[in-house]
Amino acid sequence: MKQKKISIEKWEQLMSKIDKAKIIHENQPDNKEEIPSLKLSRNFFIVEKIDLMLHSFVNSFLHRIYKLELANVDFIVNNLFTFTENISADIEYTNEVNLESILPSNKIILYQAEYKKIDVDIILEWFLDQYNRRIYNIKYKFDLNNNDSLNKDFRDFLFKESYKNSIFKNKLLKIEIDYNSDDDEAVDSLLKNLKIIKVEELHAKKIDKIYIPNFIKEEINRFCLSIEKNISSLRFIFSGLPGTAKTEILKYISKYLAGKCTIMFVSSGEHRLTSILNLADYLSPCLVCIDDIDFIVRDRDSYSNSKTLSAFLQKLDGFLDLNNVSILATTNDKNLIDIAAKRPGRFDQIIDIGEIESKDYNDLIKDCLEDDALLIDYFTEEVINDFKKNKVTGSFIVNLVKQLKIYTKTAENIDSIFIKKFIENSYKGFYKTQLQLEKSKFGFTEDE
Repeated sequence: MKQKKISIEKWEQLMSKIDKAKIIHENQPDNKEEIPSLKLSRNFFIVEKIDLMLHSFVNSFLHRIYKLELANVDFIVNNLFTFTENISADIEYTNEVNLESILPSNKIILYQAEYKKIDVDIILEWFLDQYNRRIYNIKYKFDLNNNDSLNKDFRDFLFKESYKNSIFKNKLLKIEIDYNSDDDEAVDSLLKNLKIIKVEELHAKKIDKIYIPNFIKEEINRFCLSIEKNISSLRFIFSGLPGTAKTEILKYISKYLAGKCTIMFVSSGEHRLTSILNLADYLSPCLVCIDDIDFIVRDRDSYSNSKTLSAFLQKLDGFLDLNNVSILATTNDKNLIDIAAKRPGRFDQIIDIGEIESKDYNDLIKDCLEDDALLIDYFTEEVINDFKKNKVTGSFIVNLVKQLKIYTKTAENIDSIFIKKFIENSYKGFYKTQLQLEKSKFGFTEDE
């Protein structure tokens, strides 16, 4: 973010333009003579334009430090002043409230604090510009030893602590698509689309109920432990046909790590990767889950957003030496991902997931049937052999059992012949192409 300097005189001129501006001190005593006097040094302010989300988090962090709800050995807030009418400084963003709708047109909050025992003035302000756009600024300055190194150190401390203590830290977050957003928008473009979800909403299965080879389960365990024990950040891609348990793997890992790190779910239509990864860095340790990553960083020879791809590659390279942001991505076809995005180093592993192994058919069917003896009898050895021959996916079997359960409650005269015909029709619907079906009508086989 670009920074600039502004003198205290310029700030005082801005203050004088706010109609009916007055100083309100939090917990104002009955004896107004006890109100701390407002004394500002003549040093230059560092001024930085920030987004609404960060503005809110910084304000909340400073206010909680001031109220002694949080403590930090390097930082205390001694005084708090607001410059506006009838608005409390105690405003914090939650996903239940549209914060922007309750903010006044103009407001300035001044915090007088100490950072590493050096006095610092911090100003948070927002106002409408000439185009009626809401602008959010943070300003800060030190009374003594005001230098670039100290300013940068304080800025990094303040922003990271503000995110660290925000409501989003160590939560499960879903970023919903905003088709009206531009890729250039900063982190606050995510604000209206960020939703906290509960662990139980994942409906995650236990690992022993996900029918994948053991070596993949071992890789999943390594991924989870590496994040849980803060050993290293990892970036995995799971590649496989639809219905091969990729989403179930993602949900299992998310449930396992819930509360141990921030987890962000990114949809396949989302292109604001720069903002997302910036937010992930602030909320670190963080796991970013990207479903169908090929829609976001598709091979550059096909249709794709080259700007998004370039930004994604730069961010991956920037995170190589960081131990705080991991990525878990899925794709139906790894060949659709740009070759530069999936090269070794940018991702640690690309794991291929095939169809469910035939030895697991019976266990999956029993899990789905929940000891329904009537239906279990219909899954004869012949039916199982047909599954093996056609290499059906686990999701096909799960859906098949679901439909058969409905049939047993709504239809009559169900027998093995009916079941076999139903399975054949289901397979044709999901796996046969229209051309294959047309050929069969004219006497051609699929292999001819």
